[in-house]
Amino acid sequence: MRMIHLIIYFLFLFPLMAAVESKAEDSKVYPSEAISFYLRQVSSTIIGRPLSLEEKKLIEEKRIGAVAEILDQWMTSGFFITSVRSMLETQLSVSGKANGVNFNLPGNLAAYLAQNKLPYSSILTADYCIGDDGKKTPCDTGAPFSAGVLTTKALMPFTFT
Repeated sequence: MRMIHLIIYFLFLFPLMAAVESKAEDSKVYPSEAISFYLRQVSSTIIGRPLSLEEKKLIEEKRIGAVAEILDQWMTSGFFITSVRSMLETQLSVSGKANGVNFNLPGNLAAYLAQNKLPYSSILTADYCIGDDGKKTPCDTGAPFSAGVLTTKALMPFTFT
C-alpha cells in the first residue's frame, strides 16, 4: 500500500470502519454499505465528486478490497493534485502572496510531489521549492539547510544572511 493510501486509510477510513463489526464470530467484515458511506465522506475532498456508479459496483463486489483500487483511480485524477495542494495550504494556513512573501510555495511543493508521484515525506526533506511557474527554485529563506516547506518564508518568517 502506498504512503498516501496509508494516510487516507488511517485518517479517514480506519477510525470509522473500526467501529463496524459483522455478526460473524471470528472476523470483522465490513458491509458494502459501510464502505460506500466512508468513501462518500472523503470522495468530495479527494476527488471532487461523489462516488461513480462503477465505484459503487466495485464496492458491492469487493467490499474492503475495493478501497485500494478506488484510491489508485482517484490518485490519477487532476483534482487529486489540487486536493493535495488544498489540504496542505489548509493545514498550514498558507496561500497567496503578501509583503514580498510567496505563501504559495508550500502548496506548490505539495502539488509537485503528488503530480510526480514523489514521496510525501519530501514536504520536509526537499532541497528545493517549486515556484508559481511549476519549476524548481531555491527556497526563499536562504537557510543553510534543506527542509522543504520549513525553509520557506511562509513558515519561517526570517531569512538567513
